[in-house]
Amino acid sequence: MAQSSLATGLDIEMKTPYHHSGLAMADSKGSAELETGSDKDGWGQDVRDMHRLGKKQEFTRNFGMISALGFVSIYMATWEFVLVSLSVGLANGGFAGLFWCFITTVLCYGTVVASLAEMASMAPTSGGQYHWVSEFAPPQYQKVLSYASGWMSTLGWIASLASSVYVCGTQIQAMINVLNPDEAMTSWQLTLVMFAIIAITIVFNTVGAKFLPMLETISLFGHVAGFFVVMIPLLVLCPKNSAYDVFVHFEANGGWSLGPAYLVSQVTIIYCNLGSDSVVHISEEVEDASLVVPRCMFWSFVYNVVLGIVMLIVMLFCIGPLEDVVNTSVPYVLLFNNTGSPALSIVLNLVLFLLVYSGNVTALATSAREMWAFARDHGLPGSGWLGRMDRKWDIPFNAVYGCSAGCVILALIQLGSTLAFNIIVSLSVLGLMSTYMLSIGCVFLKRLKGEPLPYARWSLGRFGFAINGFALFYSAFLLALRNILRAPAAVRPLLIQPRSLYHSYEHTEPPPYRDAESAILSSALSHVPLHGFTQESLSLGAQQAGYLDISSNLFPNGAFDLVKYHLVTQRLALKHRIQFPNTDQKLGVGRRVRSLVLERLRANVDAGVVGRWQEALALMSLGENLPRSLRELSDLSDEIWFLAGDLSVDTSWYTKRATLAGIYAATEVYQSMDLSTEYRDTAAFLDRRLEESRVLGSAVGNTLEWIGFQGGAMVNLLRSKGVGI
Repeated sequence: MAQSSLATGLDIEMKTPYHHSGLAMADSKGSAELETGSDKDGWGQDVRDMHRLGKKQEFTRNFGMISALGFVSIYMATWEFVLVSLSVGLANGGFAGLFWCFITTVLCYGTVVASLAEMASMAPTSGGQYHWVSEFAPPQYQKVLSYASGWMSTLGWIASLASSVYVCGTQIQAMINVLNPDEAMTSWQLTLVMFAIIAITIVFNTVGAKFLPMLETISLFGHVAGFFVVMIPLLVLCPKNSAYDVFVHFEANGGWSLGPAYLVSQVTIIYCNLGSDSVVHISEEVEDASLVVPRCMFWSFVYNVVLGIVMLIVMLFCIGPLEDVVNTSVPYVLLFNNTGSPALSIVLNLVLFLLVYSGNVTALATSAREMWAFARDHGLPGSGWLGRMDRKWDIPFNAVYGCSAGCVILALIQLGSTLAFNIIVSLSVLGLMSTYMLSIGCVFLKRLKGEPLPYARWSLGRFGFAINGFALFYSAFLLALRNILRAPAAVRPLLIQPRSLYHSYEHTEPPPYRDAESAILSSALSHVPLHGFTQESLSLGAQQAGYLDISSNLFPNGAFDLVKYHLVTQRLALKHRIQFPNTDQKLGVGRRVRSLVLERLRANVDAGVVGRWQEALALMSLGENLPRSLRELSDLSDEIWFLAGDLSVDTSWYTKRATLAGIYAATEVYQSMDLSTEYRDTAAFLDRRLEESRVLGSAVGNTLEWIGFQGGAMVNLLRSKGVGI
């Protein structure tokens, strides 16, 4: 009845309407010929499904119920990712906030999984969402929506693979740090580790692909056994938090109030439960797929959620004080270290690594099948190459290589950005959730219009309309949430607290940096003379301060945050570096300004950053950093005039500060190039600029005075002539 859902390019051939709600009818070939198939074709129902979908059977159906359940379960790996990826949730809402948010989120997300499972029963094909959209969308929108869904699904699965590879790389980094706290893995070393992980994963998905069903069965049992291996030592050896802290006490440390904090946490929780549709993309390799695939999707979600909730409770009881958790970039290492045994911590890390890596194998298999299916329907550039199937191995080798290449490209992001993991996770969640929303929306619309749907052996029955409707709303809500609340306040300006607009030494200002931020940034400054104002200095500073790596939530602007830390701390320290006795009337305001400027410039020398200051100036001049740089320069100028004793309240308040800001900026640039002894040329340069300012100010003042005198005389003259002025 239906032909290929995609023709060349965007030329999609539409599905014919369904006139029968029972089993899909066979065509003129006769039902008897479709009741059985070859070993490759699988069950008679599989043959009928492939015929109705207009697809040729190209894989051998070698996945049964247990191996398919292992395939989807080890990719979801909910309890494992509860440990490795919920640090943001701990900051936004505290222990109780994360626990209750997890419960409500999985209940809501369960409707999405159930809706997808029903569609997998209706159309069990490796194409998954893009095929469902092409089949269920209104005819006039099938082409564009199916094409968009296919691209988003392809990108989402490649990003999902990259995120899992990234997690494995950081796990290796964590184990190295536990064994040797002084060993610092740089960004390029982590990238090479990720490349190695990708290479090994390719081997499992090519020459080892025939063993994939057996490996997935082993992974299923390892997934369950590993849960107890990790949980029992934590319960026995770790100190415990109180039940009140875990279940009752809400606390927002990420900068949001409790309401938005609760919403923000849902995105990370969804990431821990994402991937139920992975088994959909091997539907053409599963025996009796229209029944086995939806069952695996739904029940793997249920039991993964149960394991995830139990592990979440264990983690919250055993991880230690909340303030310690939010100040570390790798909370699960802190959790394992609470056992008091470094050796046991390594073992638990290793178990977690092996299970997460097993999910990598599944992720590459899934993304390759999805890419191959989309290329088979000519939805991608180079579809002829990507959609090629090796007839000897029954493996889409080219799709495996294509997905791996995409993963390598995403892995390179972390070389230049501390937000690499957030970027990759965002792409994964947005890509997959958008395809869920599109496919569920199409089915919901058909139900709303009362149009017939193909028969589903795993059906939502009378509750289908309500479940699809809520799932559509929740998917759209998550997508909107992910874009509206892109960053918790920990990623917004928590680095610098708002500064008061007046000076008061009786009312102390709050510290501009948290303890963890100060520890990391002050340590990072010690590496600036050798490594400059770079990401590497930040990473080394984090490790020197006792953290495995910097948290992207703390330093969203990368190396510029290190520059700004130096600017802020040296400005605040200026009043302690030089003080003028109130009894000293001989030193005028101008000389005090000179002394304060020189002292601030000397701070660059004392901190050892003057040799790298041109790098700092380059960072400050970037468009995205320039407003904050100018604000800090303005604050410094204001601070210097105040400490010098200037009490002006007229318009000269503004001109003095603007003039001094320009003089200081020019002198700082000169200092970065000064090779004279003790920077004497810089002091001379400053003196010349101050003198020029004084002369210019005097000249301007005299000119204004002369203009005022002449203006007054002219007014008096005109009045004497009878002009009414």
